[in-house]
Amino acid sequence: TPYLGDSQFFDSSTIKGWGTRSYVMSFIQIRQTRNFVLILAIFCAGCDRRPKPVAPQATLQDAMTRLQANDAAGAAKILTEITKREPRNGRAWRNLGLANQKANDLDGAMQAYQQALEVEPSVPTPLLQLAAISSSKHDYEGAFSWLSKAKASHKVDLTQMDVTPELAPLKSDPRYRAMLPSRKDFDDPFVENVTIIREWDG
Repeated sequence: TPYLGDSQFFDSSTIKGWGTRSYVMSFIQIRQTRNFVLILAIFCAGCDRRPKPVAPQATLQDAMTRLQANDAAGAAKILTEITKREPRNGRAWRNLGLANQKANDLDGAMQAYQQALEVEPSVPTPLLQLAAISSSKHDYEGAFSWLSKAKASHKVDLTQMDVTPELAPLKSDPRYRAMLPSRKDFDDPFVENVTIIREWDG
């Protein structure tokens, strides 16, 4: 009795009923071909594991778009991811401070602004915002400390003090007026020595 390859045995009467030996061989070939195709399909299915596409990373521009749309929380989330990827990115830290400040996360804003000063001390603009946050938290001494550092840097526009509502409680303190720029602060605007031929106001 021939073995047909699929766990089935057939007696001679069955084979005679099929008619010819060639029919039996064709049946065997069909079974073998079907088994081969099945194995090939399983193999190919295991090989066709394509990697999933990687989502694009959020950018600073994405965060700025959120800020312009008044989505401070969304911007803060993006900027937090950016600062994790780029911990030395001062601009990202400054904007994270701004986003947190707009979202009323004052502690998070202070931390971000201070980190910005640490990684990029040549850009001291966060000092004014740190003073504003300190004043908002009724830490007036801390606010004046930040303002003193801003004035000493000679790089922060302290005329903005008068239009920063958080600093309004400081105006009754004599130290406030001393922090504002005087005419003398604008007398020498040039880094190199120059000769002024003519000067006029207007």
